[in-house]
Amino acid sequence: MTEEALASCVGTGASAKAQWSGRALGAPAAMHLVGLSAAKAAPIFVAVDAEITRLERIFSLFRPNSELARLDANGRLDAPSADMLTVLSLSDTVYRSTDGAFDPTIQPIWKIYADALTKGEAPDPHAANHRVDWSSVRCDTDAVILGKPDMALTLNGVAQGYITDRVNLLLGEHGLTDF
Repeated sequence: MTEEALASCVGTGASAKAQWSGRALGAPAAMHLVGLSAAKAAPIFVAVDAEITRLERIFSLFRPNSELARLDANGRLDAPSADMLTVLSLSDTVYRSTDGAFDPTIQPIWKIYADALTKGEAPDPHAANHRVDWSSVRCDTDAVILGKPDMALTLNGVAQGYITDRVNLLLGEHGLTDF
């Protein structure tokens, strides 16, 4: 599914429209700017693309050197970025407010399902339950530590919202509204 965003610039002719398309967190993404010519939209799209790329270097499960991929591979991430700490804090808030129903350490279960389905097999829904436990994750400005062997995080839902918020801030800094 393609995620699309639409923004407009107040006081401009609505007939002009510029489009950017790319990828964000492994999925197709597109943005339409209404009221701006392609030439005026170009620097905005450059800034948006750079911000998405920067944040993917932190949150992507598809980039082997992202902060999240390194954390999942090693069980530890030294000197996490401020963005990572912000998203982990948001994740902790949602975890606590849902009494643990939302748990970002669910990644091992997603992996078991993906691997089984790729092989045409039925996944064992309980095979990774022992590795799902947000309460064993420790984080501060020095490090993020996954407290159990073979734990892994997925931050997709929270990171996607965070990236969207960051892009919205950029659009606002460029005078755009209604996004």
